Amino acid sequence: MIPFFKRMGLVKSDGTPTELYQKYRNPTSSGHAAAQALRIGYKFLYERNEYIHQASDDDLKGIVLELTGLQADNAVAKMIVATFKAFKCFLRF
Repeated sequence: MIPFFKRMGLVKSDGTPTELYQKYRNPTSSGHAAAQALRIGYKFLYERNEYIHQASDDDLKGIVLELTGLQADNAVAKMIVATFKAFKCFLRF
């Protein structure tokens, strides 16, 4: 989980929590912090579509395949889509 949290901007390179992580832990700011983390970790998707978090599953998968050049049955492409979808349930914009 540490590499994923680093990529999302939730922990520093040495593994210590960032200010964003502290906001994520606070129930009143967690949804906004999660949205910010998703925009950091999946910047390439947000550069293509600033409302990617609202995209249908098929549209999300299509954009991931388009941007990565991976095949639909590729395990990495499936994991990108799955982790994005799993994390977006914490969002509050």
